[in-house]
Amino acid sequence: MVALRLRIEHAQALLHTTDLPQRDIAEYCGFADIHHLTKAFKRITRLPPGA
Repeated sequence: MVALRLRIEHAQALLHTTDLPQRDIAEYCGFADIHHLTKAFKRITRLPPGA
């Protein structure tokens, strides 16, 4: 769970500081696809990645 939280935090930082598409961020942070990132992101932060 700690590793997942770190990946989500890294994704959050990239979402806030870059113009990379969510698809690329998902891949860069080790998620299978954007749907995997979205599901994990919502579970940890209670918000979708685009919020």
